[in-house]
Amino acid sequence: MELHKARSEAEGEKRLGFEDFVRSQYNALVKFLSRRNNIEDAKEIAQESIISLLNYREKGQVSDWRPLLYRIAVNHSYKFSRKEAPYRDRPAIDGEHIADDAPTPEEQAILAQRAKLLQQAILELPPKCRRVYLLRHGHNLTRAEIAQRCDISRQMVQKHLVTAMLHLQRQVGFLRGDGL
Repeated sequence: MELHKARSEAEGEKRLGFEDFVRSQYNALVKFLSRRNNIEDAKEIAQESIISLLNYREKGQVSDWRPLLYRIAVNHSYKFSRKEAPYRDRPAIDGEHIADDAPTPEEQAILAQRAKLLQQAILELPPKCRRVYLLRHGHNLTRAEIAQRCDISRQMVQKHLVTAMLHLQRQVGFLRGDGL
C-alpha cells in the first residue's frame, strides 16, 4: 500500500512539475513560433506541441523537456506550413510588376541595323561559302548533311564555315551568338 502511495505521490509531483513546465514555457514557445507564423497559428502549433510532449513526460527528466518541446514545435510548424500552404492568400500581381522580355525600341533599332549589316555581309560571301553558311545557320543542317547535299567533303564544309564566320566578324563586328 505504501509503495502504491509513494508511486502516486511521485507521479503527482512529476505531473505538477510538467504542468508548471508547460505554464512557464507556453508564452515563450508561442513567441518563438510567431516568428514564422501568425499569432493564431503559433498558439495552435504550441498546443499541439505540448500535447505531443505529453507522450514523453514519463520517459525523460525535466531538463530534457525544453529542447524536446522546441524540436516538436518546429516539426509541427513545418507540417502546419505544408498543410496550410495551398490555402494561404497570395498577393495579387498586377501587370506593372511583371518583367517584359520584349526589346525596347532602341534595342529593336539596333537589332534591325545588325540584321541589315549581316544580310549585306552574307551577300558578299563567295557563292559556295554562302550556300554552306545558309544551310548550316539558316536550315540547321549538320556538317555531314551539308557535305552530302553540296557533294563536298566535311573538311570543305568546315573550311567554308570558318571562312564565312571570319568574313562576318570583320564586316559586321559580331558573331552569330552575340545577337544574330
